[in-house]
Amino acid sequence: MRWPCLLVMLLFVLPEPAFAQARFPYTAQTVSDRVNVRAGQNNNFESLAILPKGVLLTVLDKKFKWCKVSLPAGAKAFVKSAYIRFLTPDLGEVTVDRLNVRSAPNTDATTVGQLKQGQKVLVQKNAGEWVWIKPAEGVYGWVNESLLVFRSDGAQPRLDPVPNVVPSVKVSQASAARMALLKKNADGSVECAGRLVGAENAPAAYKIINGDVTVCYADGVKSVLDGFIGSEVRLQGTMKVLPSETDAAVILLSKISLAL
Repeated sequence: MRWPCLLVMLLFVLPEPAFAQARFPYTAQTVSDRVNVRAGQNNNFESLAILPKGVLLTVLDKKFKWCKVSLPAGAKAFVKSAYIRFLTPDLGEVTVDRLNVRSAPNTDATTVGQLKQGQKVLVQKNAGEWVWIKPAEGVYGWVNESLLVFRSDGAQPRLDPVPNVVPSVKVSQASAARMALLKKNADGSVECAGRLVGAENAPAAYKIINGDVTVCYADGVKSVLDGFIGSEVRLQGTMKVLPSETDAAVILLSKISLAL
């Protein structure tokens, strides 16, 4: 009989399941209602979100029967507000080297990721001591493999993308001209160049002007800024107040030098 040999040969040529072939990251879809995204790799960990059937998730890794996934919208993720600088009520910046993200607003809750210094986060709810943030880079949960089905290679587009410096806003022509003179750096800082002058009845005591346009206001150490009054300078810092229809942004100074 040659059947046993034939069966052995078939075992070697049959394709592997899609999960086994997938390369991280890949997109998977929930296959039942009330799929729990957990803070760890078993059902005893806290639930970060409960998803209906058909939700697409980005799978980052897999351990045993559990898939590591990017958090979906609305998932629980909390950080201490003391380590967040609020650029606007809806946008914050991490001020420490590594900031733990917790599954609940207390230090006993499971850590579900870490944020880096300077990383921007979108605020879902500010409750005083703790901030509930929207899904962010470096924060993840776990879903049992049996509750997911492979859909495609590659990651899903991120929900609520965090702006490089500021959220997109509807601006007037004058505001657009000011924004065009600001340089946005990859690390989240902002640069502007022009003549430094004093500012009265303004959001800050100093401003950078380019011709008749106020490029930005500068907030920093008075003794440092006073030494550059009237000079053409290049200023670098962090956005403290967003630009509006009627006024320029305020930049918290980290570096200033004479423009060459």
